[in-house]
Amino acid sequence: MQQSIHSAPLALKNIIAGEDVDFFIKSKRDQPAKPFYFLLMFGFIWFAFTSIFIAAFFGPLFFGNEINFTSNGQPVTASFDNYEPLIFPAIVNGLFVLLGLAFIGSGIASLLKKGSYYVGTEKRLLKYKNGEYSSYNWDQFTGNIHVHTKSTNGSLQLELRTGSMRSRKNKPSQYVPHTLYISGILNATKIEHKCSLRIKENDPMLAMVV
Repeated sequence: MQQSIHSAPLALKNIIAGEDVDFFIKSKRDQPAKPFYFLLMFGFIWFAFTSIFIAAFFGPLFFGNEINFTSNGQPVTASFDNYEPLIFPAIVNGLFVLLGLAFIGSGIASLLKKGSYYVGTEKRLLKYKNGEYSSYNWDQFTGNIHVHTKSTNGSLQLELRTGSMRSRKNKPSQYVPHTLYISGILNATKIEHKCSLRIKENDPMLAMVV
């Protein structure tokens, strides 16, 4: 949400002391929520299928029956009285369950993770969170900004001039620019206009088309 700079943490005020502030906002997240929803859904699906398999495999034990399966090509019969053959399958299935829970936990933790403060000034964009900050001069951005608005909230994705090569299966490596996400903010369109203006002002080539 867009806020008054007077509500900023004292440490952040000290960092930007003497600079004219264009905007001061607090994001709900530092990353888009969609990938985390996918991770959460994948975790639930993984956990559900694993649980179904475990129930089908170990279920007969709880009805007083034996479990018959093949191990290394040899028939094996296991029960509560002869549980040793079940130790390895139990460990393997337990690891799959833990992996599913890890996916779910990671997705929930990421969705609940708080965002950062962002301050735009004449010369730079500053990101601040928990006493740490990153400063980006406006000329570090390409000017490509993706805006996503939904209801009263919106998100920005600002493309940086830096990037990395990403390998692709059966295709040449692809250059992928780094991006800065600002998710879950009010007045995203107005913030985009101000960012775009500052980027153009600080880039000689872009300034020619302002």
